[in-house]
Amino acid sequence: MPLTRLVSSRGTMTKFTFDTEQASSLLDLMAHSARLTVLQLISEREWDVTSLAQTVGLSQSALSQHLKKLRDGKIVTTRRDRQTVYYSAKSDAVEKMLAALDEIAMEPSKLVKASSRS
Repeated sequence: MPLTRLVSSRGTMTKFTFDTEQASSLLDLMAHSARLTVLQLISEREWDVTSLAQTVGLSQSALSQHLKKLRDGKIVTTRRDRQTVYYSAKSDAVEKMLAALDEIAMEPSKLVKASSRS
């Protein structure tokens, strides 16, 4: 549901207008360190499954399960060349999330501020 007119417990309106269901789905897809690593790699260039498995340090079976979840979430694309399957991520949402995570990780004080609000 979009948060266009949600009022907080303090009586103020939120400034965010994103669809919470869509955002939750995207965060769920990215919420595993292996999938996040895969997304970092395939957002920069196309990777074949064998090379990706070796780089990430997962068996092809384990990687396939993560890639299936990303495919089902429609945030990765595939291309087949004979017997080799290549993966890439060309989603603007993924790019923006990775950039936001990179910015937050570069400034640990943002993590402290965010967690102290709870």
